[in-house]
Amino acid sequence: MTEGGGTPEAQAGAEGAVGAVGHPRTGRVAGVVQPPMAVLFGDRYRAGRLRLDGTSPVARWFVRLGIVFLVGVNLSLLYASRGGWRREPLVSVLPGNHPLFAPQSLLPFTLVALVVGWALVLWGAALSSIVVRLTVAAVFLLVNSDLGGKLIVPHGPALGLRFGPSVVRTGYLAVPVLLVVASIAGMFPRWWRPMRPLLLAGVVTAAVAMFGGLLWVNYAAQRNGGINIVPAGVGTSISTTRSLIIPVLIGAAVEVLELGYSAVTATTMPLRQLSASAVKVILIGLIAVKLEIELVAHYSEVVAFVRHRQLTALCSLLAIAFFAGAGLLLRRPRGAGTGTGTGTGGDDEAEDEDDEGLIYAGAIVLALPLIAIMMLLSLGSLIFEQFNRVVSFLTLDLPVDGIQRNGDIFMAALLFLAGLYLLRRGRRPAVAAAVVIIGAWDLVLAVPRRSGLTLNVDGVLIDILVTLVVAVVLIVRWRRLTAPAASALVALVAFSWIVGARGAYLSRILGGFLPAAAIVTVVTGTLWALLTDSAFAAGSSRLFPDVGRPLLWIGLLVTVATMTNWVAVTHDFDLTQPIASGGFLRLGLPLAAWWVLHRRFQVSPPSAETLTTAPPGPSYSPGRPGPTGPSEA
Repeated sequence: MTEGGGTPEAQAGAEGAVGAVGHPRTGRVAGVVQPPMAVLFGDRYRAGRLRLDGTSPVARWFVRLGIVFLVGVNLSLLYASRGGWRREPLVSVLPGNHPLFAPQSLLPFTLVALVVGWALVLWGAALSSIVVRLTVAAVFLLVNSDLGGKLIVPHGPALGLRFGPSVVRTGYLAVPVLLVVASIAGMFPRWWRPMRPLLLAGVVTAAVAMFGGLLWVNYAAQRNGGINIVPAGVGTSISTTRSLIIPVLIGAAVEVLELGYSAVTATTMPLRQLSASAVKVILIGLIAVKLEIELVAHYSEVVAFVRHRQLTALCSLLAIAFFAGAGLLLRRPRGAGTGTGTGTGGDDEAEDEDDEGLIYAGAIVLALPLIAIMMLLSLGSLIFEQFNRVVSFLTLDLPVDGIQRNGDIFMAALLFLAGLYLLRRGRRPAVAAAVVIIGAWDLVLAVPRRSGLTLNVDGVLIDILVTLVVAVVLIVRWRRLTAPAASALVALVAFSWIVGARGAYLSRILGGFLPAAAIVTVVTGTLWALLTDSAFAAGSSRLFPDVGRPLLWIGLLVTVATMTNWVAVTHDFDLTQPIASGGFLRLGLPLAAWWVLHRRFQVSPPSAETLTTAPPGPSYSPGRPGPTGPSEA
């Protein structure tokens, strides 16, 4: 007991409480600021962070190494946006009618990053199911077909010129062989247990041998002089398989929209505690500022745009009507929770899982026609490199346009029918509604495209129209508008501004430092996905057990980010087009409409438990059986 009474612990707690409330202004500010920050960063990170509890200690360090390389590659993208790479001496990496050039140091940087990325992918595949192993083996053969062929290098006494090409080809062919052996051994647990460490070390060593051999040949060729075929081989390989980065670009664009939605939802939370009149005044001010910036200041430009691009203006107006009608047809019952239902308020972790599945699955499905074209071209390259035969229907005669247009319609119809099936069976109605909206919207875009008519919408015009609609609602429902409803309208006006900018709001904020909007979108979306939308990597299934998921996920991100960095530095193609058309137009708009219509900027208040503790994940256990044998990594 102390002189003032009570235990020292109680007295210390009382002093802390007095300190917390002793400054009313500080406590008031903290009470307003902490909940939004917790919702935006704390809860999102705890619910969607990458968990490594199911992996072995060695695999965890390997994953952390991959994360370091992922951050490094994204920093390289930011460096490339300022033209930093282009200040070095250039080498030709893609000869032809449209030659490409790359800095000399970009090649070793790319090869080292590809070693880490592919080693993670191969290690994760070796610990996954037979289907995953065989699929990764086939993808590795196809994606690297231009690198695993017979390298033509200048003759010389250097060891790298004499033995390097053989090392490259041996590593290239050893990877699928070892994965096939792992698939067979996985059927027999008594074989798998003693062979597992050798096979894991084998696939990683093979990847190191292939890309390290390319580094060896490149170094020896530079020292020996003459023609160096390695830069052209890497440039041709990445240029041929660049369709693999399309899903990541689409996903990154949508992740930026999700970040904007989360930021708007979090920052408008304190408005719900104000009076309805105060929130209405804030809403009036926001509408006035937006209309002044986007409409009044550029009135002549907006009128000229509507007059000369009437189809785009009409499509923008019809897009609002389309999403509003879809929201009415697929609206959730009043008072329904979220979770696997609809998505407002109750189960934030279920909402994060829904977002992860919709963003990643949607990006992959929409990019599948392009990926299929890439795989067919790579198959033709593989046959030519390994057997010296030209298959015309896999190369020159491949109907690329027909596959893409018909494939877009097929994938859109598949999404639409899958969503209707889920709705009919009553499974995850919120997710099903989102799938229906995405599929129907993409059908609207894809069907006219087959006949040569390209429909497009203007984000700024949609933003102006949404703001005008909100202004009308504010006038009509002025007396009946409550503080929560007015706060939701404030969030809608702010979020439509973000959607209308198509993610460029980040580059506008950082415009003096980072001028390339596409680069900012890719980097921000990738890192936001890593921080808040990676919870699925801690899950487990028979196809993708938890011991291999983090390795596959981080390895895929590192590999694709490395290819994106190469494309950005060499200016292989414009990153803005797939981000704008695929990310924001085809997937971002319908998902943004779904967030608004089904979640309505509502969120569960952060609890003290979620702020201080993280949900437990599955722990690694060496004796825990996997789908194809012991699952220890």
